[in-house]
Amino acid sequence: MCMMAADLSKDEILYGYVSRLITQAERIFDIDPGLTEREILKVVARTIVEYFGAEVASIRISDPEREEMISYGSYPSLDENREEAIPFEDTIAGEVVKTRQSYLVPNILKEDRYKNKEKVEKLGIHSMLAVPIYLHRFSKDVDTEGVLQTYYKEEDKVFTPLEVEVAEMFSKRVGHVIALKRIKYLRKLNVTKDNVLELIYQKLARGEGIKMKHLFDSVISELVTS
Repeated sequence: MCMMAADLSKDEILYGYVSRLITQAERIFDIDPGLTEREILKVVARTIVEYFGAEVASIRISDPEREEMISYGSYPSLDENREEAIPFEDTIAGEVVKTRQSYLVPNILKEDRYKNKEKVEKLGIHSMLAVPIYLHRFSKDVDTEGVLQTYYKEEDKVFTPLEVEVAEMFSKRVGHVIALKRIKYLRKLNVTKDNVLELIYQKLARGEGIKMKHLFDSVISELVTS
């Protein structure tokens, strides 16, 4: 009888955990792809904070030309306490992008790659989990890579493999949402191109548009007002 009660209790705990995980994953899938990339990433940061009971989640995106990691927002907002850009080399964010592997920091104050220790110490933050973000462009542009960093108050935190795996799963889901956003944009762009060509052919057939500049101006004007 005791064994049955114990098994039932374990099942209830497992069910509650899985149900909560599914709910949060669905929340990311349900993000409106019409939002800006910054807005989408902030929703994911909020989901991470709420799911793990973390203090803060922040996003940095790689800028290869400047060789820097650019701040892309956080939840809750850390605008006053956050550097706009940090170096790519010899930083945790840069290392995550370079290796495309998660980086665990049980104690920030003992981590050589974490430079600005004073600010996180003032916020009472002591540990961090950093996971890679990869956003495919579907074009000739360079794909976007970055890092999602989750901060905790706990000192000398032990990160479980499951915790890391869930954080990586959430990160991958945001890549899918951004991909959907870009697919919709490309479809819209193709429709617009088709509309432009159709209007040009119509105007040329009617003997309009002797000057190409005036032809394109009138076509764009019709598309904008339609």
